[in-house]
Amino acid sequence: MGSSSKERKSDKTTASTKSKKSKTKEKEASDDELSTPKKSTKSKKRKADEDETKEKKHKKEKKHKEEKTDKKDKKEKKDKTHKKDKKPKKSKDDVPAEDELTETAPEPPAMPEPAPVDGLLRFPDFSRQHLLSGESALEAARMGIPHWLAHPATVDRNATAPVADPRFALSPHAIACCEKAGISTLFAVQAAVIPVLRTAHTLSRLRRHVRDLCVSAPTGSGKTLAFVLPIVEKLRQRLVVRLRALVVLPTKDLAHQVKECFDFFCAGTDLRVGLATGDVSLAKEQAALTDQSSNLAGGSSLVDILVCTPGRLMDHLTLTTNFTLQHLEFWVMDEADRLLGETYQDWLPKVQSFIEAPVSPNALTTTGDIPIPDACTSRDPESKLDLLACPPPRIQKLLFSATLTQDPAKIARLKLVRPLYISITDEGKKDQGATTGSTATYTFPSTLTEHYASCPVDEKPLWLIYLLWEQRISGGVCFTKSLETAHRLAQVVQTWATSVPDDAWLGAKIVVAEYSSDLPAAERARIMRLFKQGAINLLICSDLIARGMDVDQIASVINYDVPTHMSQYTHRVGRTARAGRQGSAYTLVGSTQMFHFKKMMTECQHWDGCLNLIKPRKDLLETLRTQYMTALETVDEIYN
Repeated sequence: MGSSSKERKSDKTTASTKSKKSKTKEKEASDDELSTPKKSTKSKKRKADEDETKEKKHKKEKKHKEEKTDKKDKKEKKDKTHKKDKKPKKSKDDVPAEDELTETAPEPPAMPEPAPVDGLLRFPDFSRQHLLSGESALEAARMGIPHWLAHPATVDRNATAPVADPRFALSPHAIACCEKAGISTLFAVQAAVIPVLRTAHTLSRLRRHVRDLCVSAPTGSGKTLAFVLPIVEKLRQRLVVRLRALVVLPTKDLAHQVKECFDFFCAGTDLRVGLATGDVSLAKEQAALTDQSSNLAGGSSLVDILVCTPGRLMDHLTLTTNFTLQHLEFWVMDEADRLLGETYQDWLPKVQSFIEAPVSPNALTTTGDIPIPDACTSRDPESKLDLLACPPPRIQKLLFSATLTQDPAKIARLKLVRPLYISITDEGKKDQGATTGSTATYTFPSTLTEHYASCPVDEKPLWLIYLLWEQRISGGVCFTKSLETAHRLAQVVQTWATSVPDDAWLGAKIVVAEYSSDLPAAERARIMRLFKQGAINLLICSDLIARGMDVDQIASVINYDVPTHMSQYTHRVGRTARAGRQGSAYTLVGSTQMFHFKKMMTECQHWDGCLNLIKPRKDLLETLRTQYMTALETVDEIYN
């Protein structure tokens, strides 16, 4: 009994201890549950405060950024307005970097060939875009040469095409004239230029802009035919006689030659070709060019094409009634470098002003039954504001030369519109330099053989006689630096020629003639006619016929005086080896002139392998020396 009561006591004690412990745990748990919500509420409040602070900061930064951007936009807008009002001038020292120049002249992407259309053919394209190297492009930029002039479309000078090729779209009349003249193949310059001008004619009918054209091609490559054919093809469809084509040339003889070419291809059409060179009186030319019965608003031309010299053109613009350029569609400048290099009464800006001048109300006297808008062609800039008015045809300017200038100032005077520059070059010379004097500027016929002789300056007449005798020159032209030199040299060689027996030289007498501007026009024409007939062996002249004259009978050219610059040499030797014929050029270089001559040729990469040195036969030279001294004494007696 006692033990059982003790056990019950211990059980009660244990149970009470357990109940106390469980109560303690429940209390701790309840305390924990009460403390946890207080803790989480504080953290959430702290986090909300931080977020609110960050948001305020973000809004403040955003507002500051927007204010800064607004200020920047306002400043840029102000700068743009200022720049628009006043454009900054570029200084000459501002030269773009080499890599920038390379980026401005990317290789043009290959254009996909258009799908053929039934009955239509695409005009042929013989050109390829030429890009300068980085060094040449940098040099061109320093000189201020325009991008289009520094990157011409080059055409291989050996490229040809048949005249009857349907892609040229020449009329049966033009093809028949070419066949009559013995022309069955178009040379490189003709094959390149004719498609461009024919395309421009199509664009002009669609009232789209046409491009001006600059062509650099070797002498004797057929530049005249390259503009004569397209102009005749375009104008032969005209209905009213108006002056639509103006061809300006630097010399009278060259103008006569171009006039003959136009006359040949205009035969059988209604086109009328006029000539104004000053060979006849101004009154006779006025009567042949215009109807002077009354002063008409649109003028009254009697010719469709006018071939002229700059000086005579200025006379007609200022003195001839009804002579107007308002209907002009083609303006051709052959031998353009010389026309731009000489003033000719400051003709270029004056012609530009006459073309752009608005029709004067004082000239609106009477036009018969023709309405004034149909009789006149106004090129006044204000007329372009009338959207319903028919836009006037734009004048297409065509420049041709063997040595086209790269002077930026001279080029800018022409006011060319989207010009295209075509250069006829040798396929082997791929690096087209941009500077004057480079091989890109001067190219020579492939059929030309060039020679030079080193001799004392005072023995040049003797060496000329030696070349005439040794090379059996017939159909030769000798160029001197002045009229006085040409006259005296002709007398010496003529005196020597009279002492030579008739049967000692090719079984005939040696005939030498002087050809200079001091002679009357009739006498020059007579001498040229005899030369073409083969009755004259050697013409001695100044640079009068050094440009543009196309005489088939010239087989040799002799530079008695060394040319002072490469363009002069190019035009002189270009009188021979024309249109694929063989020709020879000789230059007599004095002992003191050899350094300058070699330097000039070397700079143009035309020395090594281009010129052959003449080694004379001493025995023949000494024999001719005796005859020469006798002739010289005779001439001295005449002068004294």
